[in-house]
Amino acid sequence: MLEFVGRADAQVKIRGFRVEPEQVDRGASPVPGDAVVAEQGPRTRHERVLCAAFADALGLESVDIDADFFDLGGNSFAAMRLADYVSRELGTETSIRDIFEAPTAGELAARLAGAERNG
Repeated sequence: MLEFVGRADAQVKIRGFRVEPEQVDRGASPVPGDAVVAEQGPRTRHERVLCAAFADALGLESVDIDADFFDLGGNSFAAMRLADYVSRELGTETSIRDIFEAPTAGELAARLAGAERNG
């Protein structure tokens, strides 16, 4: 028989962030936008469009080109909306699979640029 006794440190996970229960009680739970610091800004048009699209899809103010879409709270529904937006905005075919395989704006920009060169 297995008995679940919980975590030794009493932390809970909210939107992908580990927090102490008293932080939740105080209303101080982390918001993904608070944790995102734009350390590496976009360098190309693709990166600018993708950073803005990631931020919009996730409800954040900004997103670093190396920030993982799913680690920031993205899910498959948000990825569908993101793929549609990117396809329209950049005029290039973008699929949900592309986002899962290249989950950062930098990786996705490189992938799309490579597809344009090869296509």
